[in-house]
Amino acid sequence: MKRIFLLRLFCMFSMPMNFCFAVEKILETKEIFRPAEGYMKIIDYKPSYGGNKYQKNSIPNLFEALYFASPTLGHTDFPDSPAAGPDYTPQKKRENRIIRDHLASVGLQAEQDALNMIRQLDDPDKLVTEEHWDRMSALGYAVATQRVKIVEAMLSRGIDKKLLNQRMGSGRTPLSLAVWRLSGPIWQDSEKIITMLVDAGADSNVASRWDGTPAEMIREKIKKLKDEENEVDRLIKNKQKIKENLMALRSRDADPYRDLPFEASFQKHTGNTLRRLEDIKEQIQKYKRIRDIFKSASQPDVVPSSPKATHSPKPTAKPTPSIKPVKSALQKSLNHLHKQLAQLKNKLEKLSRDLQTIKRKLS
Repeated sequence: MKRIFLLRLFCMFSMPMNFCFAVEKILETKEIFRPAEGYMKIIDYKPSYGGNKYQKNSIPNLFEALYFASPTLGHTDFPDSPAAGPDYTPQKKRENRIIRDHLASVGLQAEQDALNMIRQLDDPDKLVTEEHWDRMSALGYAVATQRVKIVEAMLSRGIDKKLLNQRMGSGRTPLSLAVWRLSGPIWQDSEKIITMLVDAGADSNVASRWDGTPAEMIREKIKKLKDEENEVDRLIKNKQKIKENLMALRSRDADPYRDLPFEASFQKHTGNTLRRLEDIKEQIQKYKRIRDIFKSASQPDVVPSSPKATHSPKPTAKPTPSIKPVKSALQKSLNHLHKQLAQLKNKLEKLSRDLQTIKRKLS
């Protein structure tokens, strides 16, 4: 009720009343699934796990926080109105902005709650062993919704590598989920997550139930993109083919530039084809970077042989475990200590100033 009152107060001084009640109605009627309680209204969102109220080591509460922290609030699509077209009126645009602002505040609060719960877990392996109603672990859910900060916090707890590579009930590993999400609009976050997972010990040669291994998925994607690149490149060199395709589109009124003269429409289509080629090239480079990450992780570090061993056979190179995860954990611990030292220094300086003040008063 407090949120409803604040929303009405905001609308009263900034927007027409009928518009305010239209927005309020959307927020009241739109529902999302809350694991502990079923479906609930967005406007009535009150986290039962916020602050010091949530139970320590409660994985169900963590799942609830991850659900609300996801960009799309789970499986709910926002906004309802289309992003373009005659139905996308200025009023709809304002409604969508208010909804997005409301959901952004909900997501930020839920993300902070999730980070607090992850830090307080006694057993970090629970992040990959306990599964949600959608048959994904907490780590899998964070990877699938591309929450970089949350994934980083989970991996910094030191999850067992064997558990990190096991398949969830959904049939995929966390790494294969991250590779699958590379095709989404925020693929840069998935690229960061893949790097973190590999550094933590995720194996790109562990197959999922549906897609093969992450390494195979990358190789197959690069092959398809290269075939598409060759096809588009041939089309650009054959301008007559573009004109034939354009004439076919115009014959069935499918040309988006049909109101323009034929030559102007032809220039537009040629420009679109060139941009498509550039986009394909960028995607190939993206997947090649991931391929290189997998390759570097699969090559073990080699201990160099001693130069003094001239008359004896050279010792066999022994693989040594990668020290990247250890370095990352040590760096985080060092940063934390630096912060604590800075706080102590400030307190000592304050005490020193207080002592000087007392001395002056006594003298």
